[in-house]
Amino acid sequence: SLFVSVDEDTGQTILSGMGELHLEIILDRIRREHKVEANLGKLQVAYREAPTQSINITDHLNSSLGNQTHSVSVSLTLEPSESVGHKPEVTLPNMKQMTIPSSISQDEIMAAVCSGVQMATLRGPILAFPVCRVQVLVNSLTIGPGTSVSMVTNCIANCLNEALSKA
Repeated sequence: SLFVSVDEDTGQTILSGMGELHLEIILDRIRREHKVEANLGKLQVAYREAPTQSINITDHLNSSLGNQTHSVSVSLTLEPSESVGHKPEVTLPNMKQMTIPSSISQDEIMAAVCSGVQMATLRGPILAFPVCRVQVLVNSLTIGPGTSVSMVTNCIANCLNEALSKA
């Protein structure tokens, strides 16, 4: 229940535990048993945000860059998840029925969707803490011809951000 890591920027050794008392006991043992003087900095709590209800939402992205028009339409369901990890669960159950240009592979679509979900869950809508315990179901996805994969990522992120603010 004690985790040790090193901050690459500062070189500090960081101990993560189950509370202030737990860390104080560990600090006392380090000083007593190993005769190492250690400083205990200000304690920080790793807050997380999580949705509390399911929500269905649809978003459209129409953008022109140069002479190229990019269009994406997505419908997704955001649900609270019971998983303990911080990584969002992403499912595309009807991939075969989605309107996707042949120039974009299914692997590229899955990567774009996962990237959009990851972007949206980095900062929650309430206090900008990371979002955890999230399950995202992509119900439909329509991508116009000539639309770049990055536009798909952007549309998914925008749609999920809106869903998170309502859930």
